[in-house]
Amino acid sequence: MRALFVSNPIGPKEFRLVLTGLAGTLCALLVWTDGNHRAAPPSSPAQASQTRDAQDFTLPLDGETRLAIERALAQASAYAPVFERMREEFPGDYERQMNEFIRQARRNGVQSADFYSVETIRSLRHRRGLVAARAGSAKLMQVFDIQGQMLDALAKVSPALCVNFLYGDTGATFYGFAAENRQLIAGMALAAIEAAADGAKHSFERATPSARDFDLLDKALIARGLSRDEVNALLDGEMPTTPPSDARLCEAGRLYIEAMRKLPEGPRLRIQALAISIMARS
Repeated sequence: MRALFVSNPIGPKEFRLVLTGLAGTLCALLVWTDGNHRAAPPSSPAQASQTRDAQDFTLPLDGETRLAIERALAQASAYAPVFERMREEFPGDYERQMNEFIRQARRNGVQSADFYSVETIRSLRHRRGLVAARAGSAKLMQVFDIQGQMLDALAKVSPALCVNFLYGDTGATFYGFAAENRQLIAGMALAAIEAAADGAKHSFERATPSARDFDLLDKALIARGLSRDEVNALLDGEMPTTPPSDARLCEAGRLYIEAMRKLPEGPRLRIQALAISIMARS
């Protein structure tokens, strides 16, 4: 189990960041990694957005391939609001993503609507995650709430699949789950879009979480029945000698969401915003 530590004068034990995979999952923005190298983003959300928007991502469009992709998407009506909102809020991102789908289809053929929806979520995380971290309280909580619903649904299907989701691993099995839970996948995507749009509009500035903020989360997790070893695994990456079962790890993720929801607004927002920002850079 890995934990991410951020260089800080007060030291890693005082400045703890939530487990990499879990933080990525819970930020909506998107948990899936494709193994491709990505350059470090600009130093601020505004610079990130301006730099990406300034680049020319236009490709010679293959009309037939695009039409085939759009037909695949049309077969899953649950995803229609996702792509409509993408076109409304981030038309440049939408076109870039469609061009990427066309490139992929030229190599590997047209994929399912579920594949394209999940890929869109992942792309949004990297393009707009830094901006989403500056969204208002309600929009950030929406992102985490839908992740809690995702964990609940995955736990009922397969604890192993739930743990894979926590660590950002997806594959054919997950796409099968997505096909059976399209409203949930669409909700996750919409929460991400709305957070990014809200962050772009309001750009709330938040301080780095303090040691006290993480101590509050620590106590909240203990109060919900996690052992000291389990809390240390979540917040410090210290894996117990006997690793917890998949079912227990999945439950820990659910309890993390529950504990986060009950924190005072200030600490909650600082931790959530930091988690989203870190994962946008991953």
